[in-house]
Amino acid sequence: MSTLVRIVSSVLALFIGGSIALGALWTPPAYAQPHQPQIPPPVVRNAIDDLEAHPPLVNDERAELRITRTEAAGVIRTINNGGTPIYIVILPSSAGEPVTVTQQVRAGYDKPGTYVSVVGIQYLAASSLFPVRDLMLQAFREQRNNGTAAVLTRFSQMVSDRAGGVIPVRQPVDWFPILLVGGVVVLVFGAYSLYSWRRGDRSPTAASPST
Repeated sequence: MSTLVRIVSSVLALFIGGSIALGALWTPPAYAQPHQPQIPPPVVRNAIDDLEAHPPLVNDERAELRITRTEAAGVIRTINNGGTPIYIVILPSSAGEPVTVTQQVRAGYDKPGTYVSVVGIQYLAASSLFPVRDLMLQAFREQRNNGTAAVLTRFSQMVSDRAGGVIPVRQPVDWFPILLVGGVVVLVFGAYSLYSWRRGDRSPTAASPST
């Protein structure tokens, strides 16, 4: 039995050591805190200034997916009726990567709420309130054939619904503990199987009766 204990102990020590190292490198995703962005280009700085002067929507005339004044008024009306802070910038692709632009706008405007960046033909949403990525994906799937304003209006409605508890937050599955426990079970079973095999291999073979 001592052989089994030594095998299991060695295997568990290696597995736990590797798990600790992996856990130190693994960090769960966070939606509340934006990364520190680099200095924004002029088009993004202008958008931040315009957002300060005329919240909650900036509609750059050079943007590929710009909307009309009537459509912008409809989106703003939906945001105001929802009662949840949502800030939208619609910019040309020259503004940069959507993730970077969103970070820069959040850092520059520096108000809690949900931020939407439409950069070029890409949509991106982030929030300090709750996860919104799934809402943007759903809004895009439902309304992409109806234009930018329709996507933004639907998204704003769903953000308001989530803030009011109508649409629950989908909590991501934390797979790390599950994989850790599963790995321990597999390793213990494997160590026991190895021990049993070695024990059977060392057992004396029964002598055949003499003739």
